[in-house]
Amino acid sequence: MTEQGKGQRGLPAAETPTPRRLPLPTDHFHRITGVPMVLNTSFSDREPIVETPAHALATFQASGLDALCIGDYLVVKT
Repeated sequence: MTEQGKGQRGLPAAETPTPRRLPLPTDHFHRITGVPMVLNTSFSDREPIVETPAHALATFQASGLDALCIGDYLVVKT
C-alpha cells in the first residue's frame, strides 16, 4: 500500500510493478471468468479470514458491516 493509502479504509489497490515479467493471478482469473478482479474474503474485523459461509455469517453478525454478499445472496442488517 502506498504512503497515501495508509490509515484509510476501503479497498486496497494492487500495485503492478513495471515492466511486468509474469502474469498476475488476477490476469488468469480475468481470462477464465471475464471478471478483472478478485475480492479478498478477509473482513479485517475480528477474524483474519472467513472459511465457510456459516463463518462469514457469524463474523458479519458480530461486525459493523451493513451488508454481506455470498454468491447470489445479499444479506443486509436491518
